[in-house]
Amino acid sequence: MSARPEWNGTPLVAAATRPAMGLVFAILALDVLGVGLAMPVLPTLIAGLAKLSPERVSLMLGIAIASYSAMQFLCAPLLGALSDRYGRRVVLLIALVGMAVSNWIVAFAGGLASLLIGRALAGAAAANVSTVMAYIADVSDGERRTHLYGSAGSVIAVGLVAGPIAGGWLASFNPHLPFVAAGLLAALNALGGALYLPESLRPENRRAFDWRRAQPVGSLLALFRNRALRPYLLASVSTWAAYGVFQSCFVLANEARYGWSVVDASWALAALAFGMAVSQRFLVRRLTARLSGRAIIVLGYGCCCGAYLCYFAAAAPWLTYAGIAMQALGLVAEPAMRGELSRHASGRHQGELQGGLASLLSLVGAVAPLFGASAFAAAVRAGGGAAAAAGWPFAIGAALYVLALAPLARRPATDGADPR
Repeated sequence: MSARPEWNGTPLVAAATRPAMGLVFAILALDVLGVGLAMPVLPTLIAGLAKLSPERVSLMLGIAIASYSAMQFLCAPLLGALSDRYGRRVVLLIALVGMAVSNWIVAFAGGLASLLIGRALAGAAAANVSTVMAYIADVSDGERRTHLYGSAGSVIAVGLVAGPIAGGWLASFNPHLPFVAAGLLAALNALGGALYLPESLRPENRRAFDWRRAQPVGSLLALFRNRALRPYLLASVSTWAAYGVFQSCFVLANEARYGWSVVDASWALAALAFGMAVSQRFLVRRLTARLSGRAIIVLGYGCCCGAYLCYFAAAAPWLTYAGIAMQALGLVAEPAMRGELSRHASGRHQGELQGGLASLLSLVGAVAPLFGASAFAAAVRAGGGAAAAAGWPFAIGAALYVLALAPLARRPATDGADPR
């Protein structure tokens, strides 16, 4: 028997080889760039397709963003379940083709309807992030898996910085150009994947497709039935809610306190993304050699809690900068959390796990910013002005990180993989 089994003539990945992981990270970068490229350009495209008032442009922009997020929420469990049945490679390639087509639909949109259809299709294709994470779980284990999730996090962080910059620069020539370029990159990635990306899911780990677990509600119920996963899922929900508060309040709070412009806030957020990239790419490797994944999560959450307390108490910019540094360090918890979650799911359920997790976090990511904005508005009304009340939403964020530590403080229900 061959020491390296094959599926349809393609060698299965026995280790995370550089070419294969390079392609996988390129796919992940495209998912992030797709959001960043669009953000500075969509308002101009929408205004150019129809003569709308600024209020109507804002409404259409909100619908375009919501349709993208809604399709991610709906399709992430579906793509994860399909990848558990048919393999990661075919799902990734189909998603890349969908990404290319969706970007070109937006680029050559003749009206608002086609633009909205293109963005919805892009959201469905971008749900393949769950398949990317499942691919990483297939080809690695232990510390190596956490390292690769750290590298994935650094790719996401770089994409968050580069996407809006690249989108704005390309749009300075033509507002349709960012989407033409994104579609071309997706098509090239699809070609590279078809030629060089090996399958990662072994035949014995494939399972029958179950529609009940391939839609968001069924997927989430299946996740929470796993007692070993439950503490990590609850902690993830809590920390993503804290990040939603941060997203909705950081710019407004610093504008009220220091008179920061949008450019000032953008530089601060870029510094956070850069710090996240460095910590997840390099610091995670050093920590996993000394600490368990659970200990890294607790350490990271403690740093993030301290960061939010800095934002809460920030009477001067240096405290905000200190909070940014602490938050960047604390984000080492994210790849460790991914590693722990995947460790507690069997090889046959990695796609379902990652799809359900992506769906869950996209739901939290949609609701939490609204909660944060409401908390900021309530604090302003109760506190006598924006500057005086700017820190209170971050106190909620710090409390959410403390809440995230509570389920992790209990003894795990089991230390093994999901036996299903």
